[in-house]
Amino acid sequence: MPFTTLGRNRILNALGFNNTTVTTGASSATQTVGTTAGMLAGSILYFNTAAVFRVVSSVTNSTTVVLTSSISSTTNEVVDVYTAFPTTLYIGLFTATPGLSGGGTEVSGNAYARQAAAFSVAASGVITSNAGITFPTPTPSSWGTVTYWGAFDASTSGNLWFFENIQKPVTNETGSMSSGIYNLAEGSAALGGLTNPVASVVVKYGAGYTSTAVEGTDYIVQYDTGVIIRISTGALSASQALEVTYLCADSEVVGVMSQFQIPSGNLSIAFKSFIA
Repeated sequence: MPFTTLGRNRILNALGFNNTTVTTGASSATQTVGTTAGMLAGSILYFNTAAVFRVVSSVTNSTTVVLTSSISSTTNEVVDVYTAFPTTLYIGLFTATPGLSGGGTEVSGNAYARQAAAFSVAASGVITSNAGITFPTPTPSSWGTVTYWGAFDASTSGNLWFFENIQKPVTNETGSMSSGIYNLAEGSAALGGLTNPVASVVVKYGAGYTSTAVEGTDYIVQYDTGVIIRISTGALSASQALEVTYLCADSEVVGVMSQFQIPSGNLSIAFKSFIA
């Protein structure tokens, strides 16, 4: 899942990867620092010399921050910045691909509104939606072709933290390799050029497709083109019959009197991979 530059930086801040210094020490809730970059209301600041935490009430400008309570700071004191993760994520839909700096074309008008998402407690660096997300019915006109979803920190405006293409599951697709190559039926040519069209590939083979091949040992996957390539030293033959299950990038036309829905459990965010 691509994280926007803003989302990546704010999560790094939340992990303590950002700091600044006090420019002029003062006994006050208003502090002057080298930079307020990465700070926002709710951020937590740790003043290293005073050895205390304070919560940001507001950011006045690029060098002035207002805290919820006073502190006696020291000139040149190091201040660690911890940016709170949004308490609520709002899911939006795009008809044009966003990028690392945000952008893209979010659906607008015709009764469209971002929807709040509810997530389970994080496990192994992943949070998963634990309730379905249903968008309003478009009216009076269509929303067009939706290709991506994105997670924002506000119901309107706000910041885009991360995004992903719309995916559909392809279950138990069968076919045979030809000269050690298998083209997934939902390859990129059928997907209008969407990037990273294939994910979560599971390859089975053998009688009744009861054996599971190992990626990196038996085969490799070209995820951008939807191609499985046999590794000659692995368990698969050059004409091997396969059963493949995977996720594939997709798009959906959301027309009048239709609804776009994301079922419970179908939206996951993997924090363990955001640095890559």
